[in-house]
Amino acid sequence: PNIPDSAIITVITTAAGCSGPTKTVNIIVDPTAIVNQSVSQELCNGALTSLVEFNGNVTGSGFAWTNNNTTIGLGASGTGNIPSFTAINTGTAAVTSTITVTPSYTNAGVTCTGTPITFTITVNPTGQVDQPASQVVCNGAPTAPVNFTTLVPGTVFNWTNNTPAIGLAASGTGNIA
Repeated sequence: PNIPDSAIITVITTAAGCSGPTKTVNIIVDPTAIVNQSVSQELCNGALTSLVEFNGNVTGSGFAWTNNNTTIGLGASGTGNIPSFTAINTGTAAVTSTITVTPSYTNAGVTCTGTPITFTITVNPTGQVDQPASQVVCNGAPTAPVNFTTLVPGTVFNWTNNTPAIGLAASGTGNIA
């Protein structure tokens, strides 16, 4: 159930056929809190993350979370929802952080914890290109190839040309032959 269950146990004593005092014991069984699975996020460096709201099955549940990689811009731990924050990745490869959320329910000074869930926040690096060399050529002469290089693996190079009259298309993808 999603609410505490309680039972009253009544103890009736007798000794040698004589009735003694009656005692009662109240036993409360608190529910096990669960947390609904959160959606993982994948973002670019500098983007705002989505608010992460935790919901569960028991009214009054608490949620504690930990983050195994604070370089993304999120602290190491907290309680409650995770507010939107600016994702950070100053490197050249994607950075993934695993968030572990543990639900709990506290009643009468007793805290019962549920099964943790995990989700990830991946922050991709900012695209980067090394500065190619400029060229000056005579009319009708071939240009040298323009090969784009980067420190960020998987980068796609889309380029535009503001003067297609020089014989190069207005836009393209990849290196320029």
